[in-house]
Amino acid sequence: MDVQIDLGNGWFFRRGRAGRGWAKSYDDADCVTVDLPHSWNLDDTFQEGVDYYRGHGAYKRTFILPTAPCGSVRDGTWVLESEGFYGTGDVWLNSRKVADVDGEFLGFRLDVGGFVQPGTNLLAVRLTNNCRSFVLPGIKMPDFLLHGGLAGRVFLRWEPAVSLVMDGIRIDTAVMPGQPVIAGVTVQVRNTTAVSVDTAVRLTIIDPSGREAGSATIPATNVPAGGTLSPAETRFEIPRPELWSPGRPSLYVCRCELLRGSMVADVREKRFGLRSAVFEPGRGFFLNGERVELRGCNRHENMPGFGGALPVAMHREDARLLRETGCNIVRLSHYPQHPAFLDACDELGLMVYAEIASWKSVRTGRWLRRALRQMERMILRDRHRPSIILWGMGNESRSRRAYRELGSLAKSLDPARPVTYAENHLYRAVREKTLDLADVWGCNYEIEALEAGCAASRLRATIVSEVGNMPTAARGDLQEELKQVQVIEQDLARMEGKEFNSGCVIWCMNDYATMRKRRYLRYSGIFDAWRLPKMARAFLMARWADDPNIHVYGDWAARAGRDGPGGGREIHVFSNCRSVVLLRNGREIASAEGKPHLVFCVEFEEGQLEARGIFGGQSVSDSLRSPGPACRIHVTGIEITPRTGGRPLWAVDIMMLDCAGVLCSDWHGTAVVSVAGDARLFAFTPDGVIPVSGGVGRTFVLGSGGGSSATVEVVCQAVAA
Repeated sequence: MDVQIDLGNGWFFRRGRAGRGWAKSYDDADCVTVDLPHSWNLDDTFQEGVDYYRGHGAYKRTFILPTAPCGSVRDGTWVLESEGFYGTGDVWLNSRKVADVDGEFLGFRLDVGGFVQPGTNLLAVRLTNNCRSFVLPGIKMPDFLLHGGLAGRVFLRWEPAVSLVMDGIRIDTAVMPGQPVIAGVTVQVRNTTAVSVDTAVRLTIIDPSGREAGSATIPATNVPAGGTLSPAETRFEIPRPELWSPGRPSLYVCRCELLRGSMVADVREKRFGLRSAVFEPGRGFFLNGERVELRGCNRHENMPGFGGALPVAMHREDARLLRETGCNIVRLSHYPQHPAFLDACDELGLMVYAEIASWKSVRTGRWLRRALRQMERMILRDRHRPSIILWGMGNESRSRRAYRELGSLAKSLDPARPVTYAENHLYRAVREKTLDLADVWGCNYEIEALEAGCAASRLRATIVSEVGNMPTAARGDLQEELKQVQVIEQDLARMEGKEFNSGCVIWCMNDYATMRKRRYLRYSGIFDAWRLPKMARAFLMARWADDPNIHVYGDWAARAGRDGPGGGREIHVFSNCRSVVLLRNGREIASAEGKPHLVFCVEFEEGQLEARGIFGGQSVSDSLRSPGPACRIHVTGIEITPRTGGRPLWAVDIMMLDCAGVLCSDWHGTAVVSVAGDARLFAFTPDGVIPVSGGVGRTFVLGSGGGSSATVEVVCQAVAA
């Protein structure tokens, strides 16, 4: 029975230190109203020369508690749950301190039954994102920002006194392709009453089409007072299993009902998938018995205007963009990420390399104790997910003791999945004696060290966990974008022929903000920070995507005095088609056998340059058109809606067009965006400024969900050439 109160909206927020008196008071002076998820770094990140806020912030709100929860079970408690965020602080309810908290990128779960009261309640959360050195990642300035605020949603949930432990539901599957699957289910029952209780558990497996695939009842078991008990594992045979894979991400549900006599005391559901994911010694990665090359990107969970608090819809959109690119894996760099993103990975068939929060910071002592706690919580939260194939213990740092303890813990909680860590200096791993502690050797950039890492790893397997980094590849600067393509091309070529290697994960999906060495911005993404694609994304689609695709890049604008007899423009075509032709104003001028990256030298002629490709009898095309002077602003809204509903999110694209409606791809400047109506703008700066590069810029508008309308107004200003 899931009685839940959503506490996501209507918080009063105050940036700065708030005393205990503030947490106990209903006074909302000097506060702004915010909804969750929220970051207090909404508009001070991604900007050159702007230091992001590191310090304190506080939230409070009231809520009405019903006299008794709905349903037949009356004995129990209220639990306050928060989704993941970074930072430490404390929680107050009705003028009393509940607990100190560490967000751990995973959130918190607190029993508040002794603090709440029927009627109006006052809840306050005080946080800081300027944490002690033992709080993970444990480094003052990693190469990413430590955004502050309640970046996850908050719920109040009723938990019966005798209940199923959500993270205690464990589903183990033995998958042999072509054979029936044996699924073993273990549950934990918690009894917080003062007397022992007899309980039974009814288990039902539901297949991807919604039909029952098996059921069983664990006979009545006595759960001691104030204790937790795990009855014996129950095993199911699934005779005709639907296996999970990127091409067919089939998902099952395990429904658990806790019975006290004839009464259903608690119900929990956990979604899972059936698949065999194995790193075979010297042979690479095998999914469901077939070798699969792992191809993906690292992901940072942030965006201008949102900080580290992305809407649920954006998490799913990121997973969709990666799959559309042709990726089959994503590395969650370098911290546990939001469950909505992992839900989308399960549903869309995107494999996951998940890791605890670290960046050149792995060590022992208090840090390790926190790391073990975070590893345990992450695995217990996510081990049921078919998408996850690797647990990461750290990034670009090493400690024999830390990795032995972290690896041992991971194996005790989840024996089936291997552990890894990302190493960028083999000689340091040799010196610190960490070579043999990873099941799969994770290699950052040191491709020449792959053989040695493979030989030393427990499974004689490797994955290139970071490669292809080009931090100056700003979207709209075609020369820098081309350099990024060339770096990725070269790195992929260096890995060819290494059959023992499982694949690679490009650095990275999206541009991100950093204060490391006061760099402010790293343009390493195949998408910019707003998820607008770059040339490198087109290249990876040509290499990895299954659907026919073609993209053409180059300067096709008229330039006085630039082109003469025999002169040419360099044109780059990215495609997975078998053959490609170029047409200039409708006339074929060049052709080539298809390959991911084709380069043509073409004499300029004002008008249209079209690239056309044939793939399996299907024709696809892309074109460049010569623009005139920019004369109008075109605004389009693309709705990004979460699968489960919720408030609508709109990507608002601003395009600079000439009088004929042609995109002015050589236009660079800024746009000032404002919104009137029942919606909120998430812009780059507090005054609504967003950058426009290559004639295109993007911002986001979040609607209220009430069906009312909003108007977007845009004013643009060019940057002097």
